[in-house]
Amino acid sequence: GRPLDGRPAGADAGRARRGARRRAAHARPAGRPSGAIVLLGEEPIRERERVALERIGTVVALALGAAPLPGEPGTRAREALPPAGPPWVVLLARQRGGELPEEGPEALDRLRREVRLLAEPDRIVLRGDAASLELRAVVAPGSDDPGGAAIAERIGALLDRPVAISRPFADASGRPAAEADARATLEAVERYPPTERPRVARSDRLPVYRLLGRMHEAPDAARQARALLAPLLSGRPAAIHDRLATLRAVLEGEAGTGVAASLGIHRNTVAYRIRRIEAVSGWDLRDPELRLALAVAVRIVQNEQVSGG
Repeated sequence: GRPLDGRPAGADAGRARRGARRRAAHARPAGRPSGAIVLLGEEPIRERERVALERIGTVVALALGAAPLPGEPGTRAREALPPAGPPWVVLLARQRGGELPEEGPEALDRLRREVRLLAEPDRIVLRGDAASLELRAVVAPGSDDPGGAAIAERIGALLDRPVAISRPFADASGRPAAEADARATLEAVERYPPTERPRVARSDRLPVYRLLGRMHEAPDAARQARALLAPLLSGRPAAIHDRLATLRAVLEGEAGTGVAASLGIHRNTVAYRIRRIEAVSGWDLRDPELRLALAVAVRIVQNEQVSGG
């Protein structure tokens, strides 16, 4: 290397550079660069080297500004985000605690490697490590999956646990808030009974999860739910199960083939069960107020049955 001004680098080169830095620190003109690139050597700099330095100077300055040197006081290395973004989303799931059969370090390391393989390398970054309680990922969803629901579904299937997904964010400073939203969403769906928890929980539906996750805690909720559904709660347990499942499928879905497919039965069987339910109860399932109350009551009673209440 050679000095930019063409002078040989002698014994006083270090003193000159230190003096220049002190002068620059105390009197930097506004709008002027605050650093310099110096080539050290015995021969003067050539014109092509000067041109090359002018071209790479901005790139080097940006790189140094984006990644502070290790140990530099008052600085903190910026956390990586998938280069395919923005936008990005934060995905959050439990990594430790719960029902996973293996939770040793080796098993969790293997699990994290499998999660990375569920998306292209430039679209996913895992945060934390195998010792973390949570599996946290920042994902740059593709144009075919703008909200990140598809990759969240794949991760949820691998973990067999709910995965919370934040709203998309477009700036690195938005990551902490997105992670907080995803964590609040995950905590809300964990209040559901295990059989009710959605595989993918979206942060924009957080009020819904909080409302539904706590409805069984309302005073006298279980007793009132059983009172409303009393016409369906007599007879063999299998028959009660079929009535409640059919009623819930109809209330939460669309009548016809979709409901039949979700129940694994013929649509004529669905129609027959609904006629029987209306006959023994006297309900008109077209009544929106009744439909709302029945939908809540069915969830509460089914949850009681699952928990053995």
